[in-house]
Amino acid sequence: HMETNEVQIMKNVRANKTLQKGQLVTLQSDTAIFNSKNDKSEFIDNLVVDYGAYRVTGQKGTLEVNPRGHQVEKVRVEGGVKLSDLQRLAISDIVTMYVAERKVVLSGDPRLIQNN
Repeated sequence: HMETNEVQIMKNVRANKTLQKGQLVTLQSDTAIFNSKNDKSEFIDNLVVDYGAYRVTGQKGTLEVNPRGHQVEKVRVEGGVKLSDLQRLAISDIVTMYVAERKVVLSGDPRLIQNN
């Protein structure tokens, strides 16, 4: 879509991005839309995000990139989101990862389930 500055990938999407401090984030989904105009990428349906020790799954993810340094600033996942690491599982409507601050925010009815 040249008039909208969008590129759509409709099957078996997999993207790897190295973050500021050398951490790797991997995103997989059924569909992706990359928009060069607003420096956002959307990953839709059966989304899996691996970030450090975390795995986040949901229906839609948005990756926001700083247009100057081309660094990932924020990853937002929504739609029945599950966030897990080796010890815990959290469920919420939305998970937002602020990359530079190394902060993860769960919003929309978040619940934490401890693994024993």
